[in-house]
Amino acid sequence: MLSFRHDSMTGMPSKSRHFQIGTHAVEMTIAKNAAGFTLLEVLLAVFIFSIVMVTVFGSFHLLFSDTAAVQEHLQAYESAQTCFARIMADLAAIQITDKFIYKPPESRDAADPYRLVCEKNNSAGGGDSPKLRFASIAHLPLSGRTAGGIAEIIYYLDGKESEKKVLRRADNHVLEPSAETSGHDPILCRNVKSIRFVFLDQDRAEHEAWNSDEEEFGFATPKTIRITLEIENETRVHPFETTVMLPVWRLKKEGVL
Repeated sequence: MLSFRHDSMTGMPSKSRHFQIGTHAVEMTIAKNAAGFTLLEVLLAVFIFSIVMVTVFGSFHLLFSDTAAVQEHLQAYESAQTCFARIMADLAAIQITDKFIYKPPESRDAADPYRLVCEKNNSAGGGDSPKLRFASIAHLPLSGRTAGGIAEIIYYLDGKESEKKVLRRADNHVLEPSAETSGHDPILCRNVKSIRFVFLDQDRAEHEAWNSDEEEFGFATPKTIRITLEIENETRVHPFETTVMLPVWRLKKEGVL
């Protein structure tokens, strides 16, 4: 509450401020003259100014922090998009042995060159992460070699447990009975925390691993593959997921559950 009254000594109007504290009314009269502002008014102005400046700088800090977080997420999104695009292109050109031609192998050396296998990567730097192997005509030429023919594509993680891993893509022009990786294959994606493949069979049942040369999977191939990729940066882990339906697949062999 603010009121005015005349000072008995100066004859000039003065301000009276009434503050309510609890149940007691406290009246404060501040004489104002031509000398300027009182100490209380200066302190009050400084206090209000400090509150405004703290709010302004806090807003700028929040704005720049959000901008950095958005930039990191965009970089992770671009990496994931590039990675998924390459995997989807390879799977879109997958090659499998027809059901009427396929014969279960009698030994590992006689494995189907067009098999689809996903198993743990027990090599150095793999960290028990999955290793996906299949045949595809999406061969990428390196060192000026001409593209063409069927290639053995292998995706696997490489890196120490204490370090961020990289996703590598092996592309062997010759189909080998045993899938091998060199550890020096081209890097498809960096700063990978994990990658996971989930395979859906013809009955929509989910599997963490797959081998189209084994009776456990009915000597069949999956119909759909769900891929989950986690990319890690300085502040957080960014998860991404996509689902790929294979253009061709082989159903379970008759008589196999």
